[in-house]
Amino acid sequence: MTKREPDPIKIQLTLGILGFLGVLLTVLATIFGPIIQENLRQRNQPTATPIIIVETSTPALVIPTDTVPPGDPTSTPAPATDTPVPTFTATSVPILAAGEDWRANCISTVWMLYPAAETSAENNCLRSPVDKFFIADGKLSFALSVNVPSAEQHGLFTKLPADGSLTVNMHLNEVSNGEILVGVFAEPNFNSSGALMVIPASNNPDRSSKILLKSMPGQSLFSQSSGPVDSNSGTYDLLFDFNSGEVSLRVKSGQINLGTMPVLSSDKWLFIGYQVFIGSNRLSAEFSNLIIIE
Repeated sequence: MTKREPDPIKIQLTLGILGFLGVLLTVLATIFGPIIQENLRQRNQPTATPIIIVETSTPALVIPTDTVPPGDPTSTPAPATDTPVPTFTATSVPILAAGEDWRANCISTVWMLYPAAETSAENNCLRSPVDKFFIADGKLSFALSVNVPSAEQHGLFTKLPADGSLTVNMHLNEVSNGEILVGVFAEPNFNSSGALMVIPASNNPDRSSKILLKSMPGQSLFSQSSGPVDSNSGTYDLLFDFNSGEVSLRVKSGQINLGTMPVLSSDKWLFIGYQVFIGSNRLSAEFSNLIIIE
């Protein structure tokens, strides 16, 4: 049997096909090789848990203080403190009107001392004694036994309405070498224009020797009672009217009219006091039921 020689053409064709396949496989490996490797790599890696970031606000550090602003709901309570002790606000004491003060055992600050001197007050009442004046049983009182080198006048002034009237009771305890004075003046000054009632010295307080009305300034006699005036246990009631620039005085429930004199001033002041003369003087009197009507 004769051996056939290989066909060179077939061999060449076969080699060409194999070469083409080699080239094709190389190209495919170049394209898909990295993709296959990446897939294998990701499959072999452990699954990572996703991290979720949520924005939150970090609270600021607040240091407690002694004072927490009222009404602030976010305020940090202050440290515990001692229980506060209740405090009491003093209620202001009203200034009592003239006459009302006596009934309250007070000489109100509506009164001015004459001659002017330093005085102190508490709860709108002058500290007693005020000169020789003090309050006893709801009455304005004074009592003195003095020896002086010359005549002196002492008393208290208080403002009156421009027009009106007033009544006051006067009780005499002792009037010896001195005089009891009550008047309506144009100014808080004993030497200003005014109408002045005078009780002169008497040995019997129940029976005043006379009641005088003098014009001021100067203490000129204007009128007087016709004779001694009897009283109820040494008490005399006085009525002053001050209207239209005139002042009138009546005594003993109006039975004794001492007349009317001009006091030309829009201002009126009540004066209650005494006068002492050179030498020894003993005076004691009480005033009560002062009523001022406008």
